[in-house]
Amino acid sequence: MNYEVEKVREKLIRQGWPKFLNWVKIEGLRGWNGEKIEFKFPVCVIAGENGSGKSTVLQVAAAAYNNPRGKKYTYYPSSFFPDTAWEIVSNAHLEFEIKEGENTFVYRVNKSQKKWRFKPQDRKPERYVVWQDISRTLPLSSTAGYAALAKRTAQEIRSERVNVVADLSEIMGREYDGAMLAVGQYGKTQKPVGVVKIRDKDISQFHQGAGEDATFDLLNTLEKIPAGALLLIDEIEASLHPRAQRKLVHFLLRLARKKYVQVILSSHSPFVLEELPSEARILLMRGADSVDVLYGV
Repeated sequence: MNYEVEKVREKLIRQGWPKFLNWVKIEGLRGWNGEKIEFKFPVCVIAGENGSGKSTVLQVAAAAYNNPRGKKYTYYPSSFFPDTAWEIVSNAHLEFEIKEGENTFVYRVNKSQKKWRFKPQDRKPERYVVWQDISRTLPLSSTAGYAALAKRTAQEIRSERVNVVADLSEIMGREYDGAMLAVGQYGKTQKPVGVVKIRDKDISQFHQGAGEDATFDLLNTLEKIPAGALLLIDEIEASLHPRAQRKLVHFLLRLARKKYVQVILSSHSPFVLEELPSEARILLMRGADSVDVLYGV
């Protein structure tokens, strides 16, 4: 077992996490029939075949809290499970067990036909939530709003250094000499673009590999994540070499230990599972009418 796992386990036993989502229960959504998913370690990974329900678990977890930054930054069940022309969500029930300091409580949210309703409304807690879905791996040149910046005549109008060089070098296995977030402009379009320096040469995200690009953005997002936050990442291994996958898990373990961040990942990668202890591994297996939840895989 790696060093960071032992340090996180030691801290969990000795102090515990001030904010922790202990479990979620899902009924009436995407084939879930009241199964409970428990999070027994500060960094957990959910595995399973395509369609087994991994993303659903992450989305339900994201909707467990009000973001202290306001409604604009808060995720709701309706954000992830909308009514469409082909399906109506009804008779759905979500349940959460929340730990805050020395207190633990359970609350529920239900949808009969029209609206999701939280009960009791005044018990829904606040927590900073960071949600990273698979769209984070989309190349910058294919990301909405960036096409205009992929021109030689686009200009950099301002930039700021970002503190990701050491971690990016460690995860990607190559030495970076610097990193910055530049704001590019073409006409009325202004967008941030990550730029790294290697041997005095600037390389923007337009010319970085997909894994390098996605990891830069993730590290930049997490640089200022507040203590006690909940971090959710769908398909953590996407576009990454196995060695980089392992290094990224080590980084997340350090982040969890230093800032009491709770991390829930989904993954298809055995390399990711191998870096986490058995109590952190959750396997979902889709049955005919339910989902089997297995621990310690």
